[in-house]
Amino acid sequence: MVSKDLEEKLLSRHNEAIENEFYLEAIAIVFHLLELRTRSVITTFSGTVPGNKVKIKKAIIRIKKHRKQHPSLESHFTNALFNQVLDWKTARDNLMHQLVRDDLDNFDVDKIAANGLAVYNDFTDAHASWLKDFHSQS
Repeated sequence: MVSKDLEEKLLSRHNEAIENEFYLEAIAIVFHLLELRTRSVITTFSGTVPGNKVKIKKAIIRIKKHRKQHPSLESHFTNALFNQVLDWKTARDNLMHQLVRDDLDNFDVDKIAANGLAVYNDFTDAHASWLKDFHSQS
């Protein structure tokens, strides 16, 4: 689960990073939050904590696999939302690879950072609405 305190602390650090134009730090924070949030979904429906080896893409695959067992997953965690998350993750991954090559000329790092927060907020909204449905069905 993502504790409110941790989320607030990290989002505050994210906003500070954006204000100071530390876009890579902001991207890293959102990436971490997305990892925590996707694992939290798995923890809720499975009752077990998936661990740190379950990254965003693997978590999404697991969530999709459990849609038949938990139909409310599909209505809240749509393919469009998953694509949004994975597209942002791909942009982030490409940025990291280019960073190693010291070639960020073709990347709008500030836009990737801003888009990451929007993706996280969309996923968080879906998670919150799904939790209400999930717990009302239990």
